[in-house]
Amino acid sequence: MTSFLLMRHAEPDYSGPRKWNAPGWGADLAPLTDLGAYQVIQQLPKIQDFKPEIVISSPATRALHSALVIRSALQASFKVEFDLELNQEKSEAISL
Repeated sequence: MTSFLLMRHAEPDYSGPRKWNAPGWGADLAPLTDLGAYQVIQQLPKIQDFKPEIVISSPATRALHSALVIRSALQASFKVEFDLELNQEKSEAISL
């Protein structure tokens, strides 16, 4: 049976895209804040219990940053999925 864990990116820092006046897709350039990076690290024990074989991320910088922190800790395979899209109206999420 195939299973997967879906995790939303941690806290992003939108100050750069705002400063650059980069609306819309410009927000995809936002990295994580220091708190955001800490939030990902705090979730690592729960994620490690899941034993993922691969980490897949959208190309948004905040998602890549979150995923690469996880991938680095787990030494799992990594893939960027450029067609990854989440319709928030039709999704359900669980907190780790």
